[in-house]
Amino acid sequence: MKVKIIVSTLAVLLGTFLLFSNTADADRVSPLASWRGFGHHYEEDEQIFSQEFKQREALTAACMQQQGQNYQTRILDNTSSQLNISDPNGDRSEARTSNEAYFLALYGEVNPEISTADLDTNADGVIDYAESFGGGCSGDAHREVLGVFAAKAILTEEYNQLRLEAQTSPVVLAAEQDWLACVAKNKDFQGSSRTQILSQLDAQLDQSETRALLDECEPGYHLVRQGEVIRQETLFVYQHQKTIEEFGVSVEG
Repeated sequence: MKVKIIVSTLAVLLGTFLLFSNTADADRVSPLASWRGFGHHYEEDEQIFSQEFKQREALTAACMQQQGQNYQTRILDNTSSQLNISDPNGDRSEARTSNEAYFLALYGEVNPEISTADLDTNADGVIDYAESFGGGCSGDAHREVLGVFAAKAILTEEYNQLRLEAQTSPVVLAAEQDWLACVAKNKDFQGSSRTQILSQLDAQLDQSETRALLDECEPGYHLVRQGEVIRQETLFVYQHQKTIEEFGVSVEG
C-alpha cells in the first residue's frame, strides 16, 4: 500500500487563507488535535505505544514459536526521558551467522539492511511504509500493529517543517520582539532572543519574580504563536489528509 499525497486546489486555497489570516482566535482548536501521535495527547499516546509494543512482541513470539524458534519478548521502559528496550535475545544478536535460521524467521534474512531505495518499489519517490519494517515475524507484527505514531513517522519531514515555519513566521518573530521589549521594561537581561532570556530567568530571579514577569509578558506571545501553530497545522491536515486518514489513529477511535 503506497503513501501518496493528494492536494486539491480548494484545500490549498483554504489552507493558504487560514495561514495568512490576521485573525487569532484563542478558542480555535487545531484539526491535528483530532489525531493521535502529533503531540496533542502525549501522555495518552505514550501509554498506547507501550500497549502496542507488547502486542507486537506477543505476535512476534507466537510467530517465532510456529517457526520452531525460541524468541523472548523484549521489555520496553519509557519511564525515563529516553526510550529503553531490554532485549533478552542479545546473545543471538552477537552471533548471527551461527543462528541463521533464527534471524531468517525473525527478519526474513540474516543481515537485514533496508534502504529507502529498496522500499521505493515503483521508483516514483513514494516509500511503501508497511514494507519498511522488513520481513519475517518482526515485520509481520509491525504491519499487523502499525501503531499510534505511524502517520507522524511517515510525515516526519513535513511535520518538522511545519514546526519550523510556525516558529519563524513573521508574526511570531514580531511577537517575540514585543516579548523582549516587555521583559526589558522590567529587568535588564543580556540576549537577543526569547530562548536566551528564558535561560537566565531562574538564575537571576526568584520564583515569584519569574512568575510575575512571565504573567505580564508571556500571554501575548503565546496567543500569537498558538494561533500560528493552529494555522500551520490546519494547512498540514489539508495537504496530507489522505495519509493521515489512512495511517492515523483518531482520538475518537
